[in-house]
Amino acid sequence: VILVALFAAVSIVAAPQRNAKRIKRDKQATTQQIKETSRKIDENAQKIERQLNQLNFVEAEVKELNATILKTQKSIDSVEQVINKLNDSIQVVDGKLSLMRDKYASAVRKMQSNKGELSTWSFLFSAESFTQAYRRMRYLQQFSQWRSRKSDEIKEIQVQLEAKKKELTAVQEEKNNTLAELNVARQDLEKKQD
Repeated sequence: VILVALFAAVSIVAAPQRNAKRIKRDKQATTQQIKETSRKIDENAQKIERQLNQLNFVEAEVKELNATILKTQKSIDSVEQVINKLNDSIQVVDGKLSLMRDKYASAVRKMQSNKGELSTWSFLFSAESFTQAYRRMRYLQQFSQWRSRKSDEIKEIQVQLEAKKKELTAVQEEKNNTLAELNVARQDLEKKQD
């Protein structure tokens, strides 16, 4: 009985020491885990803060690119209006030139057909009076001046037409360049949004 009592007393005394050591170790392990978890939480918080800063930066860039795209689109719209006006202007000038050429060619054909029947000198000398000859001479001079003036007008309109066509080409090139810029901006925006 004494032995059993002694054994029970030793195990009771030894058990709290084992339990105390285990508790101390568990406490140290738990403290270490808490420190490690706190460190990971701090690292994670810093990482999240960096990512949020990057996200804010990307969002600001996206806003800026959207503004650039909007400006470029407005520029393209205004260039389109200029192109439409130039096309209309070219059609008007081209129609005017075509009409002038037709009238000029018709007048010259008429005069040449009359000349075919009579030469210029015959036309003048076949006049019944000096007054009629003088009128015919004036008519021939006026026709020659008219022909020269119309020829100059046709040349001037051709120059205007060429200038309009060059302007149209330049505006279309500007539009194409602006469209290329817009596409680049859109691609950049899509990449940033992704």
